[in-house]
Amino acid sequence: MKATKTKKTKIYPGNTRPPREIQEKTKERRAWLAQRLAELQRFPNLEAKVVGKGSYEEISVWEKTEVEGRLRFRGHCQYCGALQVVKDGVTMVLHGYKRPGVGYIFNECPGMNLPPLNKRKDKTEAWLADAKVTLATANEVYAKAEAAKKTAEDAFYSDEVSSDQRLDAHRARPKKPWRFERDATDADRETYRQALSVWREAYPLAAAVERTTTAFSAAQQSQWAAESLVRHFEQLLTGGYYGKPLTKEVVVE
Repeated sequence: MKATKTKKTKIYPGNTRPPREIQEKTKERRAWLAQRLAELQRFPNLEAKVVGKGSYEEISVWEKTEVEGRLRFRGHCQYCGALQVVKDGVTMVLHGYKRPGVGYIFNECPGMNLPPLNKRKDKTEAWLADAKVTLATANEVYAKAEAAKKTAEDAFYSDEVSSDQRLDAHRARPKKPWRFERDATDADRETYRQALSVWREAYPLAAAVERTTTAFSAAQQSQWAAESLVRHFEQLLTGGYYGKPLTKEVVVE
């Protein structure tokens, strides 16, 4: 669909800054600017306005021209909520999205090829329902992980384990060399795994604290991500996007 668009190009017609001798005189400077602005605004193809402050005030001028282009629509995606192009005003085009709570950009948002949230919200409602189920599961896993971590810590920090024993366990634990994750060879990784296995057998209470702490951190992260996803879809449904007209824009090739 063809359409026209106003294109603005900044121009420099000259005589847009007050003379030096009145730049510091506020009343005279503003009177000069008002008169020159009125002169420029008489031309229908020009747009002019005063910019700057104090003695730096001057007039910026743009020339307006009408150019032909094609009409394009934008709408909000049912999944990510971003304002994206709607193909033929019907379905969302291919686009990436930012996963809530993570921050990474993923290609091919699940909302592509679907009607925009402006016209339909059924998929957003379905995704919200799924996210709530995921959150309920994450809450259960979190509660169990928290309880297991507390049990392990209570056993390790009980009166039956001396501070010397706890210190020995801490000192004996194999340490990863600097930049181990990036530079280690397969042989280095296997050696570390074997040393860690020996340590866990020698210090089972300390190993239990390590294992349950790791599991608790993972459960905490999963719960946080699930909560973020639920809030994300709830905000989409309550943000006033559904029923809102598509945004029109003119694209000049």
